[in-house]
Amino acid sequence: MNSMLLYKPFSEITNTSLRHAISEHKLALAETDIESVMKAYNSLSAFPDALIGLENLAKDSGTNAYVFSNGTNEMVSSSVYNSPELSNFKDLFKELITVEDVKYYKPHPKVYEHLVGKVRGGVEKNDCEDVWLVSGNPFDVVGARHAGLMTCWVDRSKGGWSDMLGDLASGGPHLVVEGVDAAVREIQRVSKD
Repeated sequence: MNSMLLYKPFSEITNTSLRHAISEHKLALAETDIESVMKAYNSLSAFPDALIGLENLAKDSGTNAYVFSNGTNEMVSSSVYNSPELSNFKDLFKELITVEDVKYYKPHPKVYEHLVGKVRGGVEKNDCEDVWLVSGNPFDVVGARHAGLMTCWVDRSKGGWSDMLGDLASGGPHLVVEGVDAAVREIQRVSKD
């Protein structure tokens, strides 16, 4: 979509992708079942390591936490406020930031400028040194690093960083960890140095 300079809300893309997968596999699913799957998407469970990381962040008043997503404002707020696990941390997040306002998707540079602008109240060159993006998605890490942010890749599969596009852009992640809990710990350690 970014390559075509075309933006459609992530909820529409997700719905269309589900319908495509159903059709491609020659399956049939009632409209009510499709709606049920889409509704479930808005309250996905968190990884256990993410919950531990959020618990640790809740104890650290010196770190501001944000949710940054390709999802729509409605999808992300629904996830955070309706998930039995995440709703316990809804007050921890300083803001829920989505790409909906800029109408581009990660890894487009404008979405990371948008993030920094929200965190900083504006974007200045070289104003990203202490803004960390933590993600399990290599494309997100590569895009954020290219935009000048500090990056931490969550390698839950323990396979190591292998995204060669990162090398073509501006390098791989600054940190590689096995869970969000380790990301919080390592970022706090590095930030104190």
